Amino acid sequence: MKTFKIISIILLPLFLFFISCSLEEPDLKKTPTSTGSEDFSKYVAIGNSLTAGYQSGSLVEEHQKYSFPNLIAQQLGIEDFEQPTVSWPGLPNIMTLESVTGVLGTASGSGAPTNAALARPYDNLGIPGIVLGDVDSALTGALSYSQSGLIDLVLRGLGTQIDQALSLNPTLISCWIGNNDVLGYATSGGINPSSPTNAMAFGFLYQQLAGKLAGSGAKVVVANIPDVTSVPFFTTIGPRIAAGVAAAQQVNSQIPGLYYQKHGRIIANQDDYTNFNEDVPPLITLVGGTYAPLLGQPTGKWYRDLAAKTGYSIEIIMGSNPGIDTTEAFGFHPHNPWPDALLLDADEIAVAQTATSTFNVVIEQAATDNGFALFDANAFLAEAAVSGYDPGAGLPTLYADYILGGLFSLDGVHPSNMGYAVVANQMIDALNEEFDTDIQKVNLREISGNSPVASSVKTSSLDLKMMSRTVELMGGNIR
Repeated sequence: MKTFKIISIILLPLFLFFISCSLEEPDLKKTPTSTGSEDFSKYVAIGNSLTAGYQSGSLVEEHQKYSFPNLIAQQLGIEDFEQPTVSWPGLPNIMTLESVTGVLGTASGSGAPTNAALARPYDNLGIPGIVLGDVDSALTGALSYSQSGLIDLVLRGLGTQIDQALSLNPTLISCWIGNNDVLGYATSGGINPSSPTNAMAFGFLYQQLAGKLAGSGAKVVVANIPDVTSVPFFTTIGPRIAAGVAAAQQVNSQIPGLYYQKHGRIIANQDDYTNFNEDVPPLITLVGGTYAPLLGQPTGKWYRDLAAKTGYSIEIIMGSNPGIDTTEAFGFHPHNPWPDALLLDADEIAVAQTATSTFNVVIEQAATDNGFALFDANAFLAEAAVSGYDPGAGLPTLYADYILGGLFSLDGVHPSNMGYAVVANQMIDALNEEFDTDIQKVNLREISGNSPVASSVKTSSLDLKMMSRTVELMGGNIR
């Protein structure tokens, strides 16, 4: 078969005008805050990476300062809000943007905990990677559903996340949990795990957790789960691959579209292709950005990379994928299709969206039944993905686009400094509405909007293989 040489897809015009600010401790000029008759003097946060302040693939103090719980604590005037901080370059090493053309790397060095000796539980107990079932059961990483490597960093053998939170006798609790119960499935292309958390199990566990939160006597704010189609991890690469396919079709009209592995298949059927013009086109993950320039080439790079990642020989990898022929044009022949692990097809999207909707009904009902404030993160991010978010005060509109949008960090799943500040303000709005308080919102002008960028400037293609660790953080595995 003729080898189709496709011009490398230009993924991003990475202008860096918005990332020149310094990373200093937020020094917000607060206006007077009133909590009315409510006592919010002891605030504790539970949840996953979104609560921890994780961004650009790392938990690191320079960005933990901008976690939404820390920003809320500042607005409440709390001066002893403790987080499990990690020195630069974080755990794991933070992603850096090394080139205006899109070279992603990782910062050098080794991060380490900076306040592990704190003689009480942390106020921010957010743990990257955990699922709902871990909140009231995990004592160590080894004894957890998620197997998150950061559980021990946060819990330190002092009890479960919820038990530690309640031991601090909080008067205000935020709880944002459940994202990873969907995202592990979604970010791995529906491969591993092969389904989201069971809906009945999720409902039981969340109601149990809500009962403990309500029984604490604290005021509570919860958040629901965004749709996976709203985050740049899933929305960035597809349009650029679509452009590459269209360019190839101009050269050879016999190319029907991008052949891809549907869920559970190895070889694509003759009609398993897309031109990304369906009502629900496949979503290509950010990890797939590395392989986009290889479209049309007779290559087995995906399988070689998979062998290197798993430690298996290439012979074993190819033996477990019978019928694959890497001498055929990658993505343009049914025997060398785009890998299932690098996309969500329409059926997989439906599974993820159904789980998200089902879980959100549970969360919203728990909020109603128990008098919790609710941040509708699903609706907020869906609107931001379409229309952007206007922060006001003369600041530019923020979007959900990768890097340039301003809301997300380099991993395409977690917010940027500015994104977390926006989340903090949405949480504050929910608290003020539910409890008739007047907590002043974070002044977004005081927030550094930068992503970590190396000083060296080089010219190269965007390499996104490291995004596979984002998949792993969410509980998925590309294998």
